[in-house]
Amino acid sequence: MAVQKKPSGISKFSGKLSLIIPCYNEEQRIKDMISGLQEFELKCSFDYEIIVVNDGSTDGTYETILSDPFFRQLKISGKFTLIQLPENHGKGYALKKGIEAATGTHLLTLDADMSARPAEILNWMSANNNKLPQDEIWIASREHSSSKIKEIPSRRRTGRIFNLLVRFFTPLKLRDTQCGFKLYPSSIGKQIFSEQRSVSWAHDVELLYHASLKGITIRDMPIVWEAKPGSKISPVKDALPMLLSVMAVSIRLKLEYFVLTPIRIITNKDSAASLPDLEKRDSIFRLLFFATSLLLFLMMTSLSFNYGITGDDLDQKVYGETVLNFYTSFGKDASCLNLKVGNKENLYIYGGLFNVISAAANRYVGGLDEYDMRHLINSMAGFLAILFAGLLAKAIGNWMTGFLAIIFLATWPQFFGQSMNNSKDIPFALGYVFTIYYLIKSVKELPRPSLRTWIMVAIGIAFTINIRIGGLLLVGMMYTFVIGAYILSPEKRKAIQNTKSGGPLLIRLLIVTVAGYFGGLIFWPYGLLHPLSNPFIALKEMSNFSVGIQVLFGGKLLSSKEIPWYYIPQWLWITTPVIVLFAAIAYSVIWYPARKKFSLMLSLLILFAALFPWAYTVYQKSPLYDGMRQMLFIVPILAVMAALTWQFILTIPKQKFILYIITTVIIIGAVLPIRFSLANHPNEYVYFNELIGGIKGAYGKYDTDYYMNSIRKTSDWLKQTSAYNTSSKEKKILIGTNALDPVNWYFRNDSSKVKIVYVKWDAPGNPKTRSARDWDYGIFFSRNIDPSMLTKGTWPSQKAIYKNEADGIPLSAIIERKDKSDMIGYNAMQKDSNQLAEKYFEQALKDNPQNEEVALWMAQVKLSLHKYEDAIKYAQQYIELFPGSDEGYMLLGVANAYTNNFNNAVNNLNKAIQLNAMNYQAYTILGQLYQQSGDAQTAQQYFSQAKQIQQTLNSQ
Repeated sequence: MAVQKKPSGISKFSGKLSLIIPCYNEEQRIKDMISGLQEFELKCSFDYEIIVVNDGSTDGTYETILSDPFFRQLKISGKFTLIQLPENHGKGYALKKGIEAATGTHLLTLDADMSARPAEILNWMSANNNKLPQDEIWIASREHSSSKIKEIPSRRRTGRIFNLLVRFFTPLKLRDTQCGFKLYPSSIGKQIFSEQRSVSWAHDVELLYHASLKGITIRDMPIVWEAKPGSKISPVKDALPMLLSVMAVSIRLKLEYFVLTPIRIITNKDSAASLPDLEKRDSIFRLLFFATSLLLFLMMTSLSFNYGITGDDLDQKVYGETVLNFYTSFGKDASCLNLKVGNKENLYIYGGLFNVISAAANRYVGGLDEYDMRHLINSMAGFLAILFAGLLAKAIGNWMTGFLAIIFLATWPQFFGQSMNNSKDIPFALGYVFTIYYLIKSVKELPRPSLRTWIMVAIGIAFTINIRIGGLLLVGMMYTFVIGAYILSPEKRKAIQNTKSGGPLLIRLLIVTVAGYFGGLIFWPYGLLHPLSNPFIALKEMSNFSVGIQVLFGGKLLSSKEIPWYYIPQWLWITTPVIVLFAAIAYSVIWYPARKKFSLMLSLLILFAALFPWAYTVYQKSPLYDGMRQMLFIVPILAVMAALTWQFILTIPKQKFILYIITTVIIIGAVLPIRFSLANHPNEYVYFNELIGGIKGAYGKYDTDYYMNSIRKTSDWLKQTSAYNTSSKEKKILIGTNALDPVNWYFRNDSSKVKIVYVKWDAPGNPKTRSARDWDYGIFFSRNIDPSMLTKGTWPSQKAIYKNEADGIPLSAIIERKDKSDMIGYNAMQKDSNQLAEKYFEQALKDNPQNEEVALWMAQVKLSLHKYEDAIKYAQQYIELFPGSDEGYMLLGVANAYTNNFNNAVNNLNKAIQLNAMNYQAYTILGQLYQQSGDAQTAQQYFSQAKQIQQTLNSQ
């Protein structure tokens, strides 16, 4: 398979051919060499020269050649040169010396054993109208369908294994890089040999890799090949050196391509002057891409230790440990299949790959805090997602596009922040963008994508399914991309038809489907045990979670089952940096006018990859929660779209000052989210853009630190207080918190100083609510707190001695509780000691007038004591502190009723219903009021509604 490039014109050959033959201890094969060269001499009708390079042979190779009459005659006619190297350096080095000495317009390299005879070049010319290439490389391929091969099976197997390694570790698609019979136009051959460094196995790989990077077409040609005895290749001895040499060359050439060559272009004005502006610019952005990626990797891995334990970290860590136990016990320990951690019982429906890697790292490597290890690995996954977004952008555009994509995604605070500790969605995002990248490569390589590309697609699908079964979506994406390419690209359609590749292509798609699907079950015990049923059971559950989760959206607390169709677009609108947001939106329009810059086919496929997952969740009415979390995997694609848009915009103006203006806009647009990230590290993920007024504009309308990330820093602050440092086993500090798992971990080594208790912030009817429990210091974060309490400042209240803030907005806080009258009053109220409760509640409200729970309880106590005016007063105080509470208005309505204020009672009870349409008690009380007033018909309507609501609630 040749490197793909649009073929250029091939002119008629009328030049000189240089045959370069390296020799090392070939004394016994000289006769075969002479025979092959004599055949060539008889048939050749054009000018040629033969250059033999003796690579430090220790037998009689040099003397035999020097004394042979055939070579002596060639030397007399000026057609033979013998180069003697004093030491053996390797075939690659010998060829390089021969190329340097060659004077022909074309260079043919071949082996001394004449496995491919030099007259084969005449067959190539005959098949090409007596022409040789001016700007192509022709290589003999023993895998060509027209080749005739006689070869020792073990040697052929070795060659194919080596070729598999080549195609896996390099972008080369050639099925035979090692056949020594290769033809180069002199200008190309001398250039790429001058850059050659390898002298061993991989010199051919390096040469062809260089050529492919330069965009030079490499054409496979048929060959008649007969292996000769005496091969110097040992399949056993040479296997490891072959692997290492290919890997070393791949790494070195990438270093040259990304770093050394661009630096030479930048620093050497003479070499840069001969290059087109586009190539110079591409080299500079290639270097920027590499340097930014390296810096980003170092930064993300080092910063990962600053991030907190999330709401999913504990259960995912425990799940990973049990999955690891499943495999290390060979399935005997199956506790991962019925694991329950806290209130989470469905952990088995998740793939275990990331968690197994983390658990294994902690168990067998160690050296770090267990969660820090998880976050370190998480940051690597986040980095790779950013890297592959850049590579994806480059695959459609150029290195500037790739660089912009990396910058956009790395400075996207929501994505960067979650890259450190979101073990569910960041690895999934990596799998998604990785697979989309290789799917784009596959359609670019149609009609015959390389083996490496197919393997990578299968790995991507398997990896993503091993995170969660939603990765199955990528199987559909794969077929959509191929079918889409066939429909959208006349060139691809014609190529598939002309090469009759439809059948083989379908077979490969099916193989990748099977490999990706079953590979995706390897680290997923539940899926592995019943591979044809359990994954689809998990998919059904994940598509429509049976348990609703409370989310703050648009200023209202909703169940994840109640979210509107625009939930994801809205979150994108307010959390995407503006410079990326509008560019990504514009991409849905500019893909058509930009079709001359970017492939129309690829543009539409990328657009589909971004939009389809969201459209599918809308169609399925899938529950979503925690902001963008479940759809975080489309964010890298949106960054790519934005990069393509800005790349297109930058190509429009011709005047430099306009380009400077556009560049300035991009820089300023990136600086805004960077400013937020620097100012609020490590809470970058609570970023909101300027369209909503930043996090200040979003506060009370959308969830901020829903993942408890800020609790780490908040807990550390408490450890610095004198109260903590003076505590002891006899005088422990009681810490109440609604972030139990993280706080337990942060104080795990302090059991002699503290005791942790779970406390809800506001749940007056629950014995675990904060005013009913015993604690000295409270660590609270803002999730699930009513938005009206957030905007009123009831949370975290004036009793907060520390606030962990982002741009002045509290994410979590520490409350010092010196007076526990609220708890004593609650206990008295539970025992119906209302007068005692009244006394302590009065004291509690003096201590903290913002304690809305006590205000509510006080109103209830006043009602019990028949102090109705006082009940109205405290009910109003409660509503002032908690405007969004239907319970407050219901209580006020009851107190109004007791004071015979019918209209106020009805109005307040109706307000309670407006706030909570499922408040059947308010309906019942309204029915009673209307019944007492003599309006039986209206009373019955309210009673009926109350009964209907009760039946609905009981059925849930």
